[in-house]
Amino acid sequence: MVALTLGILTLRFDGLLVPGLILLQMPLAFPGGAVALVVSGAGLNAIGLIVFPTVIGVSLNYGIVLLRLVKRNEAQGFSVVDAVRDAVEVRFRPIPRTVLTASPRLSPTARGFDKGAASEQGPAIVTLSGLVWNGLPGTNLLPALYVCRRAKQRRKVTWTRRAGTSPDITGSASY
Repeated sequence: MVALTLGILTLRFDGLLVPGLILLQMPLAFPGGAVALVVSGAGLNAIGLIVFPTVIGVSLNYGIVLLRLVKRNEAQGFSVVDAVRDAVEVRFRPIPRTVLTASPRLSPTARGFDKGAASEQGPAIVTLSGLVWNGLPGTNLLPALYVCRRAKQRRKVTWTRRAGTSPDITGSASY
């Protein structure tokens, strides 16, 4: 599954930089839900296990949309830092909106107040905490890693130009 996702993202973004950064978010989606389950004391059942891939999907989607906007901004002539700053400003609003939209319905279930909430309490906790937790790496870590990697790429291109070799700056090289 990860290989298929990596392949599709590599074709979409013409290289491995963006797909690699996006896939780094996958393991970061687990701590939010896992910690919330441990703290709440709610058990995890088969339905709850289905929620973890859903939370990972939300995280990956946010990363794809964010970095696609960054790449579009760079193509329009923005500097790397300005492209990332603009993309984060534009894409930050949907994160709290998603949490605020999901919270009123999921909160009673997560607290165990609804009828039949016992079996759905774990998934509700994982979903709520996963949505909140995914906003942190998405708006902080992913953009910072992108800026660092792009700065490293530019230093490498500058160094190879000074050395007299012809660098591949078409964007098709793997990063």
